[in-house]
Amino acid sequence: MVFQERDESLREIKRSIENYFNAIREENKQTQRSRSVISKRSSQLSRSSLSSLRLKEEQKRVELETKLAALKRKKDIELAKLKLKLEEEELQLDTDIAIADAKQSYWTIESIPKKSDIVQKPAVNYNVLAKPFVPKNEIKEVLDIRPVKPVKVNKIVTTANNTHLQEPKNEPNMTMISSIKHDENMNNIQANTVENSMSAVVKHLQKPTPDIKKFGGNPLEYRKFYRQFQARIVANTDNEEEKMTYLEQFTYGEASKVVSGFSHLIGEHAYSAAIKQLEERYGDTEVIANAFIKRALEWPTIQAGDSRSLDDFSLFLIECENAAESMEAMRILEYSENIKRLMMKLPFYFHDRWRNVVMRTKEKKESVTFTHFVQFVKQEAKKANDPTYGNIAVSAKQNNTRDQKAKNATDNKSKQTQRMSFATDVKNEHDKHVNELKCTYCGNCHKLEDCKGILSLSIRNRYEHLKSKGHCFGCLKIGHRTVNCKMRATCLICNKRHPTLLHDKDKVPRDITPMKQSVKVRQRWKTRPAHVQAIYQILTAK
Repeated sequence: MVFQERDESLREIKRSIENYFNAIREENKQTQRSRSVISKRSSQLSRSSLSSLRLKEEQKRVELETKLAALKRKKDIELAKLKLKLEEEELQLDTDIAIADAKQSYWTIESIPKKSDIVQKPAVNYNVLAKPFVPKNEIKEVLDIRPVKPVKVNKIVTTANNTHLQEPKNEPNMTMISSIKHDENMNNIQANTVENSMSAVVKHLQKPTPDIKKFGGNPLEYRKFYRQFQARIVANTDNEEEKMTYLEQFTYGEASKVVSGFSHLIGEHAYSAAIKQLEERYGDTEVIANAFIKRALEWPTIQAGDSRSLDDFSLFLIECENAAESMEAMRILEYSENIKRLMMKLPFYFHDRWRNVVMRTKEKKESVTFTHFVQFVKQEAKKANDPTYGNIAVSAKQNNTRDQKAKNATDNKSKQTQRMSFATDVKNEHDKHVNELKCTYCGNCHKLEDCKGILSLSIRNRYEHLKSKGHCFGCLKIGHRTVNCKMRATCLICNKRHPTLLHDKDKVPRDITPMKQSVKVRQRWKTRPAHVQAIYQILTAK
């Protein structure tokens, strides 16, 4: 028993020791685990911080590279600008040099002596008794400002006794003269060319600037617009984009829509395509001819005596006649039915005159054409617009007579209007006076301050009525406020600055009675009618 207890105690000690060591081992393991976790976390944190730093450095490098690229681009632009500026200065210098050379050439041509300066010399009187002239052995150089063809020089023959010139031949003299004449002709031609060029420039500068009428889609106006555009824009412009810009500027309406349809194309193709489309839509001969025919047949009928409209019709027919010479489609106006329809546009008394023209033409075995009708209308319009015997001169007197009659009628009407206006003004004044006497409370014809009905109201209700009807509290008139009143009434009871109607008897001191009022006020009330005195009694009653 003793040994068993000892063994048990030893086992307990052993187990406690083992448990102790096991606990120490577990604690060491936990410490190692926590250290490993901390180290992992610290390593992760260090890695994340390194990656963020690396990202920042990369971002900074990208920014620096972008700035470097922008700086290089800026450098290229600045160099291009400097190069362009130098080229402009060089071009300006070249232009100045060319102008100086041109001026120098012109003045050189002007400084060349003319034919009269070279050939003509003053006359010399020869002395018959003088000794013969013998030249010396010197040859003087003949200076010329312009190079000429080589001319043979006279040979000098020297002998023992004397020295003389060999007789010159006629051939070298003729060569020199022809050379001088040729140079003179060339100089004259150049001078005339410069003078003609300068005069042409001056004439061009003195010309007035013609305006280009905008085109809106009328086929009758297309040829005129195209001619003006070609002369003023196309002839002075080399850039196709600039031509397209001007074409868009000088069109409107339907034509502008047609041109705008090609505005998205490249300038080299946009202008040609737009002009081609305009030519197809408005420049075709059949389109123009149909427009002429339609306008001619739809021309409004001319009234009798309307010489202006007749002249306009004549001018349009002349335009149609000129267009018919270049358009086959206009030949449709030669048909007798169309001429008859055009004749119906004239006043009735022209029909018989036209029939006379037709009869005379047929008697000559000729066909009646559109030209005959145009000449007839042209002649009749010329007669109608004659300044002396035409419709204008005849109708001028009629217009003067008509104007005089109209003036007299206007004067009579104005006098009648004045009489009616005066009667109306009198009536308005009467109505205004009646309205002023009409009471706004009861509607009867008396003043508001004489109304017994409103006097029966309390002072507060009187103010409410006056306010609702727009009365002034100072004079009882309508149309202004009390602050703007310039005709304030005086109370006949208390002599204060308010209407008697607004007298408040409760605010009057008791010692003031009608007997104590001034004599003037009492006399004023006594002169009033009986009903007004009754109102006074109502206002002063206690």
